[in-house]
This record gives sequence, C-alpha cells and structure tokens, in this order.
Amino acid sequence: MVLAVVCFSLTGCSGNGGKVNTQQGTATTTTLPGKALFENNCVACHGSNGAAGIAGAANLQIIKADSTEIFKTISNGKNGMPPFKQSLSEKEIKQLAAYVSGLHK
Repeated sequence: MVLAVVCFSLTGCSGNGGKVNTQQGTATTTTLPGKALFENNCVACHGSNGAAGIAGAANLQIIKADSTEIFKTISNGKNGMPPFKQSLSEKEIKQLAAYVSGLHK
C-alpha cells in the first residue's frame, strides 16, 4: 500500500517543468483549465476547434486579437456573444483567453 502511494507521488514529479503532454503537443497547466472552460462555455457556437462559426460566432483560428482583446471580449461580450464576467471569475477568463489565443493558426 505504501509503495502504491510512493509511486503515485513520484508520477507527479516528472521533472518536466509543470507541463503535461497531450496528443497534440505540450500544454501548460494554465491552458488545461482554459480548455475545460472552453468546452463548457464556448463549443456550442465556436465548435471544438474554434472554427465552427455557429450563429455568427467568430472563427477563433483566424481572429487577429491579442490576449487582452480576447479577455475583454469574453468579459463584456460582443455582437451576439453574451458577457461572461458575471458567470466566470477573472482568473477563469484569463485561463479561457490563454486557451483561445492558442487556437490561432
């Protein structure tokens, strides 16, 4: 039993600087919460890859906005997009903005 606990503890100390390997590459731990937030709040209009454009939603793969502009848009809404500043914390909006910035191709 103690050996199992030690093994689980060691797997968290992989020495990779807090990064998590994914099939599409390496994502920092700050983008992982952003991905979950995106999946829970944005996929319906933007699609899982950000390019769906349902109901006039922006194609997030080609937008020319920096993370500050993305943060403002998520917070305050834009066109048909509702504001999220009442339903998400500032930290969550920053995580979401970081994730959305990473969708740009």
